[in-house]
Amino acid sequence: MRELTEVRSLLAALDTRVADDLEGQDLDFKEWPADDRHAIRMAVDAAVCMANGGGGTVVLGVRDKVVGRAQAILGVPDSLDPHQLKRDIYERTAPKLTPDVLDLQVPEGTGRILVMQVYGGLPPYTTTAGGGTVRRGKDCVPLTGDLRDRLMVERGDSDVTALPVPEPAASLLSPSALERLRDLARQEQAPADLVRKSDLDLLGKSRASSFLTMHAAIHPLEGLMGFGSMYEGRVFDRFPKMRVGFMEATCGWVPFWLERLHELLASSVSAGALVAICAGFVIGTQPNADPLATLLAIVLFGLGVL
Repeated sequence: MRELTEVRSLLAALDTRVADDLEGQDLDFKEWPADDRHAIRMAVDAAVCMANGGGGTVVLGVRDKVVGRAQAILGVPDSLDPHQLKRDIYERTAPKLTPDVLDLQVPEGTGRILVMQVYGGLPPYTTTAGGGTVRRGKDCVPLTGDLRDRLMVERGDSDVTALPVPEPAASLLSPSALERLRDLARQEQAPADLVRKSDLDLLGKSRASSFLTMHAAIHPLEGLMGFGSMYEGRVFDRFPKMRVGFMEATCGWVPFWLERLHELLASSVSAGALVAICAGFVIGTQPNADPLATLLAIVLFGLGVL
C-alpha cells in the first residue's frame, strides 16, 4: 500500500519514466476510460486483481506507456464521485470489497486523479459475474482453478486432507517422529508387541480389518479419543483461539459421550470436577443438564436451528 506522499513522488518521476516502469506487486496505474460503464468495469477488475494479490494501490487517471507528466496524467472526470465509485465496487464484487478511494489534486489533465487503496482481506475475490484475476508482479493474470485453490488454502477455506496423495503413505511418515513415539510408548510400559509393530500398524492401520468396522466404528471412536486427548492435554487452554474439527466421524459420538460423562459425574467423586468441566465445555451448559435435552440441543444445532 502506497501513501499519498509516495504517490506524489512517483508522479514527479513521470517526467523521465513511463508509469509502467514504476508499477509493482502493490502498485498499478490505470487510464480512466471515456465510457462510464467501461470505466466502472475497469475499476472493479483492478480492485479484484489487487485484492487477490494481497492488496495495494491503484492510481486512476494515469497512462502507463507515455513519458512526461503532462502527457501521462490525464486525470478523471470532475463528475466522478469517489464515494459512488466505492459503492459500485462493493456492489459488483464477491466477497464485498470496500477500498478507500482518495482524491488527489494535480496540475495536469482534468486537475484530479483518484488513488484507490485496496486491502487484501480474504481472497479469492471475483466480480459478481464470476470473473477474477490475481496480481502477479505487474500483471493481472486469470484466476484459474489452481490459483483459486492456492488462495483458498492460504485463506484456510480449503480442506487439503480431501486431496489425493500420490505418494505411498509409508513414504510420508517421519522416521524420527515414529522413533520418538516408540520411546514414549516404552516409557509408558506399553506392550512389547505394540512397539514392534510396523509404522502404519503402530499408527492404527490394524485397528480395523474391514470397511465396515473402519468407517462405522473406528472413525467415531477416534473422534471421541481425539477430543479427549486434546482436552486432557489442555490444548484448548493453551491455544484459546485455535479452531479444531474432528472430520469424517460425524457427531453421533458426542451425545453418547456426554451421557457417559454424566454417569461418571454421578458415580465418581474424584473425577467429578474434570467431567463437569469437560461436559460444560462440549455443550456450553451446566453438566447436570438432562441428557435428552442435551441430545435434542445437539441435533438442533446440527440442523442449523440453534
